Amino acid sequence: MDNISSQPELSQSENSHTTYESINADQVNVTDSAIKRVTSQQIHASECGIGMVNSGTASITNSALGAINSQEISVKDSGMIVSASQISTINDSKVGLLFGREIHGSKISSVITIAGKIDAPVETVVEQRSLILVGIAAGVAFGVVTSLFRYLNKNR
Repeated sequence: MDNISSQPELSQSENSHTTYESINADQVNVTDSAIKRVTSQQIHASECGIGMVNSGTASITNSALGAINSQEISVKDSGMIVSASQISTINDSKVGLLFGREIHGSKISSVITIAGKIDAPVETVVEQRSLILVGIAAGVAFGVVTSLFRYLNKNR
């Protein structure tokens, strides 16, 4: 595994099946690679598996990501576990936890989505109102169980 650090730009050619431990560069262009961690101002990735991305802007196509934290992301035909950004444009992709100020795109599947503005069809398993209700129900249940144990211990 390669570590690449403090380079202004990393461009990697197609079909090289490269594995990187960590990449730290201003601009990253990768195809068909496995990368544990990327820190950059701009990343373009296609057909990659990436553990963690921290970037200013990210363009991801046909890839799988563990987590991405970016000011602006554009994702197409990909899967992400956690996505946090100011502006997200997501097309035909699946996301576990989707956080953002603005979400745009088409055909987004998500387990949990929390956003200020959603301008896309998002299919979520758990929405914001459900999260609030689950939190309230869990708090009430915890309070009842705690009160019951206090009452039972007081009578001994």
